[in-house]
Amino acid sequence: RVVATLCGHSFHETCMGTWMRQKRNCPICQAPAKMADLQVLKLDYRPFEQCVKGSTSLAYQQQIKDEIANAEKDIVTLEGVLKSEKEQTDQLAMLVREAESALVNAQKALLAEQNKLDKLRERRDHLRVVDAERQQAGSSLDKWWTGGSLPELSP
Repeated sequence: RVVATLCGHSFHETCMGTWMRQKRNCPICQAPAKMADLQVLKLDYRPFEQCVKGSTSLAYQQQIKDEIANAEKDIVTLEGVLKSEKEQTDQLAMLVREAESALVNAQKALLAEQNKLDKLRERRDHLRVVDAERQQAGSSLDKWWTGGSLPELSP
């Protein structure tokens, strides 16, 4: 028997079974593939004499019409599967684009918050220096009030 993947590539069923025990993708295009998704292709292996152009047997003509009808049903089924897979792929692609956009926005927000944090740290460090200088100046003034010498002023 011959089977086809959702991506449309066909393989001998036994060969594909061996492949699928080791891999989960199409051997040709690497698209994701599952055994449950493989479609059996109905191929006709009649002797050449039965396929000769111009055969007029009514039974043979009906058999050909039936095979065409079955092939058309299979085509419609596979087209439906393909359409569904395309829609899912398009939806996933849209979700990926949205996620990428959200990631970029989150990175921008994170950078803005990091800048705010850096500025706050700089402000804190500056205030610590100012506070230390104030404490040192206050200590010198306390000494002056208690009879110590007046602190020297820097220019």
